Amino acid sequence: MDTFIPKPKISKVYAEIVNRRNECIYDLLISCGLRINELKRINISDVNLDNCTLKIRGMGNNEWTVFIPIETACLLEVIIGNRDDKEPLFVNRYNSRISDTHLGRICKLDKYEQVP
Repeated sequence: MDTFIPKPKISKVYAEIVNRRNECIYDLLISCGLRINELKRINISDVNLDNCTLKIRGMGNNEWTVFIPIETACLLEVIIGNRDDKEPLFVNRYNSRISDTHLGRICKLDKYEQVP
């Protein structure tokens, strides 16, 4: 079964977004169709703001490129700031890579919501 986020939950979560990092996370999940595991693997070096693209690594280390909306690219530019290219894009308060569990909490997802 596929997982999904119901439309009412999308609207509710967008209304409760508290910072730019969380807004960017949500935008990438929704607009690019990324999985949480793919999102947490993104490094700053995978972001190309000139072309508005992201290099994504999936299962089996397969790589592909996705286009990101210009609004999301602007958020990414603010989030990245002057950070080092080798760093993870999304970090927790301890400056380590954000976890699946934390990403789920940000998006207020139940463990997995299944398509009937």
